[in-house]
Amino acid sequence: MFVASAQPRINEAPVNNPAMDSSAQDTQDAAVVAALGNKVVVAYNDTGSALGGANHFTGFASSSNTGSSFTDHGALPPSSLGDVGDPALARDNATGAFYLTTLAYNGAGVQFFKSTNGGQSFLPPVLATPGVPSNDRTDKPWVTVDNFAGTGQHTIYVCDTDLSFQWVEFYRSTDQGATFGPNGGTVIASAGAGICFVAVGPDHSVYVFYLRNQGNNRLFVRRSTDLGVSFGAEHQVANLLTTSGNGDLALKGGFRSNSGPQVAVNPVSGDIVVAFNDDLTPGSSVDNGDVFYVRSTDEGVTWSAPVRVNEVAAGDQFFPTVALTPNGQGIMFAWYDRSEDPSNLWFHRRARTGTMSTTNGSITLRHSFQLSPNTPVVVGQDPVLAGNYMGAYDQIDAANGAFHAVWADNRESDAAHAHQPDVRYAQIATSTADSDLAVTVTPTPGTISQGQTTTLTVRVSASGDVARDVFLNISPVTGLSFASASGACELDGQFVGCSLGSIAAGTSRTLTIAARGVTAGPRTVKVTGTTSSNDTAQGNNTATGTVTVKSIPGSTSSFSTGNILAPISDSSTVDVHLTVPNLGTVNTVQALVRLNHTFDADIDMFLIDPLGHTVELSTDNGGSDDNYGSGTADCAGTPTTFTDSAPSSIVTGIAPFAGAFAPEQPLFSLFGVASAGTWTLRVTDDSALDFGTIYCFKLQITHPP
Repeated sequence: MFVASAQPRINEAPVNNPAMDSSAQDTQDAAVVAALGNKVVVAYNDTGSALGGANHFTGFASSSNTGSSFTDHGALPPSSLGDVGDPALARDNATGAFYLTTLAYNGAGVQFFKSTNGGQSFLPPVLATPGVPSNDRTDKPWVTVDNFAGTGQHTIYVCDTDLSFQWVEFYRSTDQGATFGPNGGTVIASAGAGICFVAVGPDHSVYVFYLRNQGNNRLFVRRSTDLGVSFGAEHQVANLLTTSGNGDLALKGGFRSNSGPQVAVNPVSGDIVVAFNDDLTPGSSVDNGDVFYVRSTDEGVTWSAPVRVNEVAAGDQFFPTVALTPNGQGIMFAWYDRSEDPSNLWFHRRARTGTMSTTNGSITLRHSFQLSPNTPVVVGQDPVLAGNYMGAYDQIDAANGAFHAVWADNRESDAAHAHQPDVRYAQIATSTADSDLAVTVTPTPGTISQGQTTTLTVRVSASGDVARDVFLNISPVTGLSFASASGACELDGQFVGCSLGSIAAGTSRTLTIAARGVTAGPRTVKVTGTTSSNDTAQGNNTATGTVTVKSIPGSTSSFSTGNILAPISDSSTVDVHLTVPNLGTVNTVQALVRLNHTFDADIDMFLIDPLGHTVELSTDNGGSDDNYGSGTADCAGTPTTFTDSAPSSIVTGIAPFAGAFAPEQPLFSLFGVASAGTWTLRVTDDSALDFGTIYCFKLQITHPP
């Protein structure tokens, strides 16, 4: 079995075992977590579980050392109905049992799995939705347990959405998961209802929340005071401004982003907090998502006005979750955030902790902090996923000492894809002392010529008290290309992300990042640091440094294959060559490509110089759309031009990518090489069913006059 090595509080190793991704079915996401004592259990969608025709779609992992390391246990126990993902987890605090629900793989219904050994294994499943017709379309279940002493303790509650009727169903088990009822379920809401969440209060009240889409989107709740036998009238929780189906935000990148509720009930006071995302400016393409919460202090009858959780309004924020500590005093929200990408596409996981009063329900939040590096959108590349599917439903669990957070991001590559989702974990302290995090950045030298490199020295210091879970981010800078980063930093695309762990008071960390000049002019580098500690002075968390890039004279020569017909077959690679004479050394290079393909996300494209140096131009971009370039299918058409000086990355572009785009890896790594020899455009189709043709390949090389 794979065991991830011990990590800092924000784990850098995935919870799942990346070595088990043996094909293009390499997605692990939609992660949920439950923690009890030193046991932590994580479950997630896992498309690799379906290899070979297996009726599985769920993976799970466990930790017996409070999340310091995880063991990936592979697939759930086999059954005739199987499991098709959308997992949810709950724990029984008194018995130590962990409960996992998933959708059935064959037919309809919700499968219920029980673990009595801390999530190291699960027993064969029980159908949690007896009486559901086999041809119904069941969707997204949630599960919870009554963990409060008295009548109702240990009762398990499950809700799901029946897409066939557009209603929310409810079931319960009073024998710790051996059986469920009632037969056919209790219909909680109909007429366009869906995306439910079930929760229990300290007085054993059972709450079922749901989204209803009838021309507009609204969140509702119904409460049961008799342990789920019957439910009272529905009450509106929030009125959303987004009007699309299921509250979808229509985010850039082409993935679905619904607005279902995530809920935490204060285990002391019974006050309720509901987190959701919404679009305050429907129709705008600039900012389509923010994260909000509403709260109720009267068992869900009335609700506060929405409060925005994300401090920075720029960019999209989506897929929130919330948790409260057992003492009712600590709260944490987490979500995906695009505020650091000027193109509003790359995203990272972000969180915000605070306190909740058990007297009046008021919430006080500290500043938000970053949990992961920025990674690109990934859609349309896993052959068993819907083309618009990327993540959802991530979750937090809480103990009095720490929050346990899980999410999926796309930072890693494997044999099939340059970016693919893995599940990540972080343990964040519930109580944090005051700390002042300070960041400085110094470029040396401050003036360089095109093609030359400067060193950015970043210093991060803490004062007052320890700064926990420190994370640094540097966003792309037009006119500069980041070449390398030291220590705990990752370079992905042109984002630099550094997970530094804790910095003790009175100490500092120093990092270096190499950046190369691409286009002439003053270039400002912005470095931002965050900490999960209570940062008392935010003004010094961001630092800037200016690098002046001087232009160098040169001549430009162009080379072309002319009109060609190079077929791109399924699951194959084709090389197209250009011979370049001795022009001296390369100052800059641009690659121009005109090709047609019926599914752009299948395409991986690379430029290889005469010495074998390889630059990734574009991998798995464009989703199900077609072609690179537009117009005529020859050199007279409008090509896709890959150039470091382009203001937008190919990752942010929309097929057919006609015009100039920055490649996924910078071309500056080829600057300074000898021009003479054979240059190669390598195009790989990494999946089946779709094909294409290369019509033209050109190079534009600047070199000494």
